[in-house]
Amino acid sequence: MGDICWMYREALGLWWEARYIPFISSVCNLVMNIVLVRIIGLNGVIISTILSLFTINFPWSSKVIFSNYFKSKNEWFKYILKTLLYFLMMVLVSSTNLMICALVKGENFSQFIIKLIICIFAPNIILLLLNIKNKNLRPAVCFVLGIIPKRFIPKFAKRYIV
Repeated sequence: MGDICWMYREALGLWWEARYIPFISSVCNLVMNIVLVRIIGLNGVIISTILSLFTINFPWSSKVIFSNYFKSKNEWFKYILKTLLYFLMMVLVSSTNLMICALVKGENFSQFIIKLIICIFAPNIILLLLNIKNKNLRPAVCFVLGIIPKRFIPKFAKRYIV
């Protein structure tokens, strides 16, 4: 997410408007590093960096882009909410996938293959079910079905091919 905002900022020439973001983010990251390392050790460095990215870099950078290029503060708020919704979806999908994989006991090759199959299909099925009402799903399904050879596509899905 941060890279997308950075690319937009660079392409739009919004350097001056975003001049304090790296400094403030670095200072907050350093302070959180020092505090969290003393409390939880090396994991504190990782957690503080993630917190810094998600609480300072991403919201502020996207705010600069929406305020100076799109000229819409209302759309920025919608963007933040949609990003938060997608983040919560991914937490749900990841935790569900982890719980399903935890049901498979053992450490041999056959359990690995079973977990691999679960990790390939379960998240995609869950995401499909979560996004069934999403207006952006149909173009994505059409794109995927356009890649797959027609002989492998079930008859009910052929109506989505453009």
